[in-house]
Amino acid sequence: CLVGSKMCIREDAITSKKLIEKNVCGSFYINDQLGVEKYDNQISDTDTHSDFCAKIICKYAPNTEIYNIIVKDTDNYGDILKLIAAIDFAAGLNVDIIHMSLGTVYKYYIRRLHKAVKKASSKCILVAARSNSGEITYPADFKEVICCVAEGRDDIGFDRRVNGKHMIRANNSQVTFSPNSNSFAAAYYTALLCSNYNESD
Repeated sequence: CLVGSKMCIREDAITSKKLIEKNVCGSFYINDQLGVEKYDNQISDTDTHSDFCAKIICKYAPNTEIYNIIVKDTDNYGDILKLIAAIDFAAGLNVDIIHMSLGTVYKYYIRRLHKAVKKASSKCILVAARSNSGEITYPADFKEVICCVAEGRDDIGFDRRVNGKHMIRANNSQVTFSPNSNSFAAAYYTALLCSNYNESD
């Protein structure tokens, strides 16, 4: 692990060899019984959504330590109860920031989710992306969370509007750009926060 800010990314697996070797301090997944298990990192030439987020964060805050907590299955499906378990676990890791480029526009288990968010917000900063549809999204639209949207979008009621399009090197070594989506805007804003933590260390 490197010295710097500690943060969590929660979604799917990070598969970048460079990130795994340099920035990822621990990888976990939430199982179907809502327990936390260690995840064996697997390197791939295909970037995941979490790879893009982590690469944006580490491009601007290269000394960031990342704990990756997977809440989606291989079919890219996740549920709110797993997200709640992940938030509880992340808060116990004593991280500075919890980053979430995911969320829901539905209100299933919304009170339990809000309770977990409020508890975590007493320990760290939470950053989340609003849905690209512009709908109210949880946890992004909870007042305890910094709600991020990308520049050029018509969203209202957000906390931060920042750039979502960033040049990165894909796992196959090709240079590419992230789409200008709210997910990657949230990753960029997380990077700005991580940079502030790194400078103060």
